[in-house]
Amino acid sequence: MKVRLFWVIMALIGISWVANFIYAQSQKLEQPVFLNHFIDVRTYDNQYVTFYYLTNKEDQSFIQVVELGDIRGLPERVGSNDGVREIDQFGRYSLREVTVQFSPEMSGTPTAPQRFTEMNVYFSEEKPTTYPIGQIVFHPWEEQVQPFTFVSTHAGIHMEERVRIAEPIMIESVNNSFENELRDHLFVKLQSAQDFASEQTAYEYGDKEWNEVKGTDARAVKFPVKLKTDDWLAIKSFIDPELHAVLDMAIGLKGKTDTGEPFTVPAGYMYYPHLDKQAVQTIIRERTGAGSNE
Repeated sequence: MKVRLFWVIMALIGISWVANFIYAQSQKLEQPVFLNHFIDVRTYDNQYVTFYYLTNKEDQSFIQVVELGDIRGLPERVGSNDGVREIDQFGRYSLREVTVQFSPEMSGTPTAPQRFTEMNVYFSEEKPTTYPIGQIVFHPWEEQVQPFTFVSTHAGIHMEERVRIAEPIMIESVNNSFENELRDHLFVKLQSAQDFASEQTAYEYGDKEWNEVKGTDARAVKFPVKLKTDDWLAIKSFIDPELHAVLDMAIGLKGKTDTGEPFTVPAGYMYYPHLDKQAVQTIIRERTGAGSNE
């Protein structure tokens, strides 16, 4: 009887081990998963873009080259370093980053913005694969007047860029390269010594701290807005933390000087999402259509 019980227990242990092995295999990623990136790239100089992706933590592959259309990029390597760095681990998954250099020779000299939503990636242990990456925009170099000076920058989820006006200007619009993609996730307020005329509509987001930030929602401002010499202007921005995306972009205030010269105030915005296991599950599910129970 004891012998029979022993073999029953051993059989149950074996079944449990096989079940756990099958489950573990089912949770493995068939290929890496890139986070969404919304990045503006200026083509007048060597540009470094950092990409983030999730992969199985035992994955030993590294990136050899990437392609955005006809634009090629190479990982930044130091010595024997393959350019890939692990940021964090979430159960069976590893979050990694790789910084890719796009040089002017590789990107050419575009005369209009070039947009890319997918990237060909050559991993060392896989066939070349096309991955959705959000949206990368290569902008041509445009020399413009700058009727302002930057005074200060405050970074974080709530970001603020403050400028001082050097000559009378008229601001005609506020926009960015990702209006459609970030419409419900990126929020901008303008503040100056003078009050901005605004529409009756009150825009609020579910973040109490952001709602209490001083300024007028850019969507409610009645343009054009005139500012005098020595006026100051604060461009404040906030990203929905549930977006789980990487941002390195410009929020542009466009307008004209009193002499009719066009200008753009490029208020920068950089954001890296703070991920946890639940966020990782969401990203994998959205990318692969499969759930993760990690």
